[in-house]
Order: sequence, then C-alpha cells, then structure tokens
Amino acid sequence: MSEQFELFGDLFEAKTDLDTVPDRFDVTEISFFVGGSGNAFEKANKKISDTKNLPSNRYFIYKEGYSKMKEFPFVKNEKTGTTYAIGDTKHSYPTVGLAQNVWWDMHKLVGHAFIKNPDLSRMFQIDHINEDNIVFCKRALNTLGFKRAALHMVDFRIQNLRWCTNSQNQLYKHEISNS
Repeated sequence: MSEQFELFGDLFEAKTDLDTVPDRFDVTEISFFVGGSGNAFEKANKKISDTKNLPSNRYFIYKEGYSKMKEFPFVKNEKTGTTYAIGDTKHSYPTVGLAQNVWWDMHKLVGHAFIKNPDLSRMFQIDHINEDNIVFCKRALNTLGFKRAALHMVDFRIQNLRWCTNSQNQLYKHEISNS
C-alpha cells in the first residue's frame, strides 16, 4: 500500500475534513468529464447527461444522515420528501434509483457530488480506500441487510473514496489481492 501512495502521491489522499464539504448537492449539477475518449468516458458522460435532464432543485444527495446508518450519504427528493432506498445489486455495489433509467452506484454519485476530481480528462473511476475499516463494513452489510454487496465496496462514505484513473484502480486492486 505504501508503494501506491509513493507512486501516486497527493492524488490518493483521503478526504478527512468533512466540514469543508457542503451538506447536500443537487445531482443535476454534476460536472461532465472533459477531453477523454473511449467507452468508459462515453458511458460515464451518458449517465451524467441523463442525470442533468432530471428536474433541477429536486434530487439532492446529502453527505451523511441516512436513516438506516447515519454515517452514510443518501438521496432525497426535495419535492416529495422521499428518501430513496439504497439497494443491493448483483454487481456488488450499493445503488440508488433517482428516476426510471437513472441509476447510480452510490460511491460514484458520492464522488461526483462531494470529492473534487483533480483531472476530469483522465480520472473516471472512484476507488474505495478501505484502510482498516473491515469492522465498519461488516456492520454496514448487516445493518443495511445487503446479501450481494462485496465487503470492500459497501463503504461509500466520502472519507473512504478517491478519484483515480483505470490504471491506478487496477494497480490498487492487484496490491489488495496480493496482500
């Protein structure tokens, strides 16, 4: 792990000061990725475009306060007062549906809303840091009742996420699997 931090330096610093993060974010204000190319770039921007087409000032993500586990971010429809359920999916990531055909993995939505992306032209992925938080992740799985979510993917709190390139993410996965 220390080699990863040396290799990527400041790009992999965890966000620990939540006081500097706004309490909520209108999901229609998510920024597009710029200057990139390829399938991942196009797919990510398509999801962002679909989200930007939702009514503004309605769908907000809050940095914490989810009713089932207060440490977690959540999405609320401000017009109806509905807090959206966070689902357990077959691809291992907790997700939320904002509208028909507008589904987000929670870690990606949290990243777009609350974590500054240092390079919108290359960093299209959100990495789960998961340093020494296995007890928290197990509690989250049990509390949220997830059966299919992977242990290391269930923690979508701001302080556990960071932007990265695909190669950085693959390197990190390789280091984890070999440790």
